[in-house]
Amino acid sequence: MAKYTATTPIMRDGKRYGVGDKLTLDAGQAQALLAAGAVEDARESAADRKAAELAEADRAAAAAAEAVAQAKPGGDAST
Repeated sequence: MAKYTATTPIMRDGKRYGVGDKLTLDAGQAQALLAAGAVEDARESAADRKAAELAEADRAAAAAAEAVAQAKPGGDAST
């Protein structure tokens, strides 16, 4: 059994789970919910999303710096 986080409201075994609620499911139970995007692996949720957001912000900042460097007279980003 593994822990999952609901990404949509779920009704399971007579209990309601809201977005962000934790569920414990076996692999068979989780398969359809994972495929539908209704749950995600709890270990990969908030921390992984934050890391991905930070990485994307770093890529955007690097691209912006490159664009500024290219716009300068001489257009050489290495200087």
